[in-house]
Amino acid sequence: MKKLVFVVAIFSSIVFWEKIPYSHRIKQFAIDYGVELFEKGSQLVRKISGKERLCVFERRVSEEQVLAMFAKEKASAELLFVPHVLMRVRFSGEEDKRAGSHEGTVLWSLSNGEMVLNTGSWTYSKGFRECLMLKAGKQDVQLMQVLAGMGGAAPKELLSQALSMRNMCADRVIRACQKKKLIFTHDNLIYSHFQQAQPIKGCMTVFNSSPVWLAKPKGSSVCSVVYPEDRIQNLVEMIFGDNFFILSSDHIHVPVYKVSIAASDSSVRVEYINAITGKPFDFSPSHRQ
Repeated sequence: MKKLVFVVAIFSSIVFWEKIPYSHRIKQFAIDYGVELFEKGSQLVRKISGKERLCVFERRVSEEQVLAMFAKEKASAELLFVPHVLMRVRFSGEEDKRAGSHEGTVLWSLSNGEMVLNTGSWTYSKGFRECLMLKAGKQDVQLMQVLAGMGGAAPKELLSQALSMRNMCADRVIRACQKKKLIFTHDNLIYSHFQQAQPIKGCMTVFNSSPVWLAKPKGSSVCSVVYPEDRIQNLVEMIFGDNFFILSSDHIHVPVYKVSIAASDSSVRVEYINAITGKPFDFSPSHRQ
């Protein structure tokens, strides 16, 4: 009898579950959450077991080559992997000659808060780390972009006209940006601290190579995230405007050598070298230890 009651109860729950509003959404959420939880659990197991895998850009400079750059000094090198987020995006080109919907890829550092403009030269944008640090809002970012488009400085009247064309309350936005130290006034001109602020709308990362999966090398370290992905995504959406959204995102790691140079007075100087280009790497200040 108890078995019969149990079977009937299970059957009834299945039948009536389908009639509950949003039941399919609830089930899909549970499935998605379960998959995400399983993936995170698998990553943790691989990390603990020493079999962690990373999606990275391949090194083109060896540790020996880096140490040769400091041959006249007492130096040692440690391999680090710096986290970035790779975002596949869709945006509107209505403001340029490429009118219509377009898709592209943006690579953004979770360490220094800047966008990678080109993975060949490994150049970054300038000014957006400060936007993150100073908690710039959507209109703050728009003002900075307008000012950057005017050469980094403009009379208040011209800047106000440009902002008014975007349906923005110019005086209020200018005062807010001044309060946040994003802009300053000198000789009747308003200046941006970040005259090279990029990217403008429609600017995508130029890729010279594709990332690959590999086992985390023994003795290497993965750097911690300084600017969380959700903060980066919010900033990117402010930069690129309303006709822009993120289709998907993945974490990609950039190999960097931390070179420690010992001096005769026992002090240690640290430099960071990009393992792809062999040039100095722009780290977040919090990593400069």
